[in-house]
Amino acid sequence: VAVLTLGLGVMTLILQDKRFTYMKPTFVYSFMAIGLGGGLMIGQNFLKMLFDGALEMAEDAWRTLTWRFVAFNVAAALSNEVLWRTLTADCVQGATCSGESVWLWIKGIGFTAAYLIFMVANAPFLMKHAKLEGSDKDSSS
Repeated sequence: VAVLTLGLGVMTLILQDKRFTYMKPTFVYSFMAIGLGGGLMIGQNFLKMLFDGALEMAEDAWRTLTWRFVAFNVAAALSNEVLWRTLTADCVQGATCSGESVWLWIKGIGFTAAYLIFMVANAPFLMKHAKLEGSDKDSSS
């Protein structure tokens, strides 16, 4: 993630193009979806590795949760593409326009709120499948 952030930051400075700034969230969400989904396809669950034992669940629950994250990131990437292309379609290069401020608000507040809603929506799944510490509860029940 740090390499991705640094790489995109350097590209922003080199390109000096607002369109690249609009596309950066699409790149981030796409790389997350590709990384998580690709990991599953090669037998690695990077989301489980990220939690590093902080959350214990059965393998099938980890796969389901990871695919949900993949779907969310794909939806966020597609949403960003539609939004920036729609909101900034009439903008002139080198000038500010009203669509730009709307896109910035959606990028900063809207996508953050969507992510929080996504996490809250997954809380029942986590509560159902997480193994409680010190419990013999089987997550498949």
